[in-house]
Amino acid sequence: MIDLRERVSSVQSCAMQKDTQIDMTIKMAFEKVVNVNNRTAKALVFYLDEMLKKDFKNIQEAELAERLNKVIHIFRYLLDKDVFEGFYVNSFAKRLLEQR
Repeated sequence: MIDLRERVSSVQSCAMQKDTQIDMTIKMAFEKVVNVNNRTAKALVFYLDEMLKKDFKNIQEAELAERLNKVIHIFRYLLDKDVFEGFYVNSFAKRLLEQR
C-alpha cells in the first residue's frame, strides 16, 4: 500500500502537474480502498511493530523519519482510527511484555 501510494503520487505530480481534482480523486480512491476492512490498519500496525523491533537499531534517523512519514500518509486515509489504536495497543503491550 505504501509503495502504491508513492507511485501514484509521483505519477500525479509529474504527469498531471498536481491537478487538485485528480488529487481529490486519488485521495477518495485511497480512502475507499483502505477502509474496505480492518486489514490495512492491522498491516500498518504489523509494519510498525516489525520496524520498531528489528529495523529501529539498524537504520539512520532520517530513514526512520521517512518510513514513519509514509505510514502516516496511509494512516490519514483511515476513517476508523480507533481500530488502528486497538491493534497498536495490543502490539505495544506484547512488546512491553517481551521487553523489546
